[in-house]
Amino acid sequence: MVKDKDRILFIITSFTKGGAEKQLFNIALGLKDKFEIKVLGIQNGPYYKLYKQHKVNVKFLSNDLKYTKLLNNAKKIEEEIDSFKPKIIHSFISPTNILIKFILLSKKKDFKLVCGYRFIISKLKHFLYGEKINSNVPDVLIPNSKAVYNDMVQNKLNTKKTLIIENGIENFNLDKSNISKLKKEFKNKKIILTVANFKPEKDYETNLKVCKELTTKRDNFYFLYVGYGPLENKIRKKAKKMNLDKIIFFLGKREDIGDLLQISSIFFMPSTFEGQSNALMEAMMMKVPIVTTKVPGSTKLVKNGFFSEVGNYKKMAKDINQILDRGYDKKKLSENYEIIKKNHSMKTMIRKYYKVYKDLLK
Repeated sequence: MVKDKDRILFIITSFTKGGAEKQLFNIALGLKDKFEIKVLGIQNGPYYKLYKQHKVNVKFLSNDLKYTKLLNNAKKIEEEIDSFKPKIIHSFISPTNILIKFILLSKKKDFKLVCGYRFIISKLKHFLYGEKINSNVPDVLIPNSKAVYNDMVQNKLNTKKTLIIENGIENFNLDKSNISKLKKEFKNKKIILTVANFKPEKDYETNLKVCKELTTKRDNFYFLYVGYGPLENKIRKKAKKMNLDKIIFFLGKREDIGDLLQISSIFFMPSTFEGQSNALMEAMMMKVPIVTTKVPGSTKLVKNGFFSEVGNYKKMAKDINQILDRGYDKKKLSENYEIIKKNHSMKTMIRKYYKVYKDLLK
């Protein structure tokens, strides 16, 4: 008789194309033959269809992340728990951690609980306060970087049962014909690439200022923005108002990130905070020079790059100009690549999560 697989319920806020969503997708695919897996999201998005295509049990709840719907979403999650009867629940990000802890104020806990932490929580005070509710119920806490862990400690979250598991990424399958097409499309100009959804912490306002500053020095470049999100229309309008609409290209969702990195002279990420950026790791893997900010999640990851204080657009523009004028040390770029190769493979990350789940099931 075939033994039933142990059940794991993953919970995340949405199925949009973001870093956390990508990591969970790869974990679920990597472990679906080991466990009976269900992935639950509150908001729909592109990853929902991808889960379906890969025959992963998946469901989205309401498409509504508003705080006014908090109780409604909590009730639906509780119903899914009662129906699926998991042995482990892995809440993948802070908003769902809070929902699960809220549910467990009145519900008996008959499963092991893993809570994930993927950003600097002190930057979002409402989540920090929520995380302190019922803070002793998780069995394991998993921050995705030392920077995130340090922030948890500084803000007195319960970190007694903590294990850091850093993000994993895979090599890109580059398309030579697409790379040639992209070079022609962007007229072989110098490309400054940003891959980030349009959220406040990605600081596209500063990104625009840097682009404007560069126009006073040169005209042989384009900025490419890959991503989408609530601030996109605002940034588009501002780019046009600043007369940058002929220099900045809004590319939306893309599946050819590796090809875009291949044609890029610089990867630019002026974030106000980061947990551990998949986009930065991908730039490191592709040996693209990096200009970013002095925030813990980035400085602890990127060994060789140009760092500026948050919002210091003049310094960022100066760094970009320097790279475009003088190039960048290939040895240092290779060192960045080796960090990713050694510490951030997808197989290593999935193996670490597998061990966490098996240890909890003993």
